[in-house]
Amino acid sequence: MALSTAFYNAFAKRNSVYVSSIFAGAFAFGVGFDVGINKLWDSWNRGKQWKDIRDKYAPGRLDTGRFRIHLPRGFLPSTSVASTLLARPATK
Repeated sequence: MALSTAFYNAFAKRNSVYVSSIFAGAFAFGVGFDVGINKLWDSWNRGKQWKDIRDKYAPGRLDTGRFRIHLPRGFLPSTSVASTLLARPATK
């Protein structure tokens, strides 16, 4: 009985709080379900997706999803451009 009273006082006493908590719960469930299904899909199809075999067919290319960035061979995407330029010897 105490649990139902606590639930009523926290969420269901006012209609605006009740509806807001339902919307927030539905949104959280939707995001969690989407993330979980994507992880399950990726684990079942490991090695068959483009992100897994990209380096084999398109080396030196960083595909960010919307934009494609063509990188020179040997360029490490984790390093910044400034540090890469500073690390190169000056050629004349």
